[in-house]
Amino acid sequence: KLNLSRFDLVEMLRGACELFQTVAEDERVDLVSELPERCDIQADRQRLQRVVANLLDNALKYTPAGGTVSLRCARAGRWVELSVTDTGPGIPTAEQTKIFDRFVRADSARTRSAGGTGLGLAIAKWIAEAHGGRIAVESHPGHGARFTVRVPVSD
Repeated sequence: KLNLSRFDLVEMLRGACELFQTVAEDERVDLVSELPERCDIQADRQRLQRVVANLLDNALKYTPAGGTVSLRCARAGRWVELSVTDTGPGIPTAEQTKIFDRFVRADSARTRSAGGTGLGLAIAKWIAEAHGGRIAVESHPGHGARFTVRVPVSD
């Protein structure tokens, strides 16, 4: 069950960037954001924080030193889209449809010794869908990946 409240999504995203900045510096990865001034939404803040944390954590794990992870947020009509893009190895096309399933991890190109259970993206999918939205991936092997979460904005 979702615990809905009204909050500024951008403020939450800025906080997530601050939390992950140390990890990015340790990995020698640039963490950049492109965020609007404000974006008020009605959603489960804690659950959306978990989605963003899962996506940023994955992106930082799979981006090599010298690479970039970008967090973007934009409103598109009655929707808000947040995306996390990395410059890692990408995800093979055949595996892109399976990565949101429980206990599934991409092939060894994206699997590092950092571990993981293969639940993060399944949880992110459930949270996006519970909000009436969706999550998608766009990736070309060798050219990174972009995960986009789209949720409705309730006025």
